[in-house]
Amino acid sequence: MPRKVLQASKCSQMSNPKDGTGSGGDRCSEAVGAMIDATYKIGPWAKDGKHTVEQIMYQFTENLNGGSNESTPKNASWISDWVRDNTNGQMSVGDIQWPSFQDVVACVDRGHIAIGGFDNYINLRLAGGGDPWQWPDDGDYAAHNQGEGHVLLIVGYDTAKQVVVVHDPLRADPSGQPADYSWAGFQAAGFHDLCEVHGPALPLAEGSGGPQTGGSESVGIPEGWHDDGTTLTAPNGVVVVKGFREWVLTHPWDHDDYPLAVERVLPSIEPGNPSIGAGSRQDFRMTSLGWTTSRNVYKIWVGQDITALQAQVAKLEAQLKETAPTLDLAALKADAAAIQAALKPLEAQAQPLQAAEAAVTDIQQKLGS
Repeated sequence: MPRKVLQASKCSQMSNPKDGTGSGGDRCSEAVGAMIDATYKIGPWAKDGKHTVEQIMYQFTENLNGGSNESTPKNASWISDWVRDNTNGQMSVGDIQWPSFQDVVACVDRGHIAIGGFDNYINLRLAGGGDPWQWPDDGDYAAHNQGEGHVLLIVGYDTAKQVVVVHDPLRADPSGQPADYSWAGFQAAGFHDLCEVHGPALPLAEGSGGPQTGGSESVGIPEGWHDDGTTLTAPNGVVVVKGFREWVLTHPWDHDDYPLAVERVLPSIEPGNPSIGAGSRQDFRMTSLGWTTSRNVYKIWVGQDITALQAQVAKLEAQLKETAPTLDLAALKADAAAIQAALKPLEAQAQPLQAAEAAVTDIQQKLGS
């Protein structure tokens, strides 16, 4: 697929967000953090559905800048720490330094958005070579902004045009995002870091090239499954409902990844991470989904569950060996020999008894005749 764009939240850092003008307040990292938060619904404001992405951005700004809604240029590494700490380690943010265009493609193909870091944002250009922003060039604009860093959210690519699709918080929200930026402009702007958000794979944005595919994975009703609007039924007859159904329908899903059983309510849904606590879990052939009141639906890291369960099995086997009675084979052999010795006299007595029994039977037959 030459073009692919993922569904992700948008945000403008500008004081006039609808037209992308006014002061940017140096809030680019806070805006990108808000987009990640709103996309994955990590924090409480993102989960409650009552706050805009811009409001989340201002909350980040005030928390990071002593209550001020104006920020200062800062390294975006705080986003990585925030994501890790607020997902209990279930999500993380990686980093590829001086990435290639293929690194961008590979990231998006995994269904992941990424933070793009730049040394000299003034050199960024739209796919057609134009200026990405609405601010007027007063003649000193370029000179004043040389050497200024910037971060934005990478959400897609177009291989035919050598384009990176971005949500740039310096643009209007929502009409100016996503935007196609040229790869040549990326390079000229000093694209130094691709920080991939390792979380659940995101579905494709509507109209960006059809269902997201990867092998036998696609977004929508998996091939061979049936959905009646409330219940998703796999070919093996096991059903998926409510939040787990919604997850399967809106994320790339292998049609062979059947559910092994229906959803279960458990006091602890992750053996490998007991701190997650109570919730619901449904296990599939290749995947496990979990739900808690604080996290909503998410993809469980089954590898750490397997490791934890293997450790539990090893511990129980060791306890069994400690409590099992010890067998004295020598004593058992001696007992068997004693029993055989006791049987020998009885065997000798058996022959006369058998002869007497035969004689009695013979006499009875003669009397009867």
